[in-house]
Amino acid sequence: MDWIIHRGAGEIGGNCLELRHDGFRLLVDYGQPLTGSEEEPYPPRTEVDGVFISHGHQDHHGRLHRLHPRVPVYLTSVAQVLIESSRLFMRRESLQNHFLPLQALVPHRVGPFEVTAFPVDHSFPDSCAFRIRAGGKTVFYSGDLRETGNLAPLTRSLSRCSVGEVDILFLEGTNLGRGVDTYQDEKAVEEAFVEGLHGAPGAVFLTCSGQNVERLVRAWKADTLGNLVFRKT
Repeated sequence: MDWIIHRGAGEIGGNCLELRHDGFRLLVDYGQPLTGSEEEPYPPRTEVDGVFISHGHQDHHGRLHRLHPRVPVYLTSVAQVLIESSRLFMRRESLQNHFLPLQALVPHRVGPFEVTAFPVDHSFPDSCAFRIRAGGKTVFYSGDLRETGNLAPLTRSLSRCSVGEVDILFLEGTNLGRGVDTYQDEKAVEEAFVEGLHGAPGAVFLTCSGQNVERLVRAWKADTLGNLVFRKT
């Protein structure tokens, strides 16, 4: 099995990994770079046998519109709905890709490739890592992952679940080398929300990604909890 990192190794975003074996080609993510031209060269869009999308952030799926409609694209139903919803708000045409359902922990076959999705914690719901097997070799692609949300146990369990031995690991590293942030996890963010609501003299507005469902839920819980707590004091 041969592999090519088209984008995402020397930058944040634009992820696209290509795997080749026995004349078959597979793309893992097909993201729009955060910088650079929309039309800059990328792998041929019609000469791949399948695409697996780890989650619905633009830098992992943003070039799907460049694929030929006959190329099968595997992603979760949640990711597909949120991707299409975001295109509606951005006034972009609906995607015409050949979407196929991606199920966690179920092997999917594309030619000689066996691809299994493992759910992980991330700011986008239903995010996945992938184990890809072909030609007696195993590749593991983490996608974007974290250990700061409600689903942190899913990320931690990767080392204990049935991933098995891996020959090559492609690991997300956005925060490598960065210092400690103000808030350690999403629970700390929620606590800050409660404190902010308590001290606010009037209306409170939240600015965040509409796709960050957990953050929205945290804000809702903070509002509910804040009203319950401070109404009694």
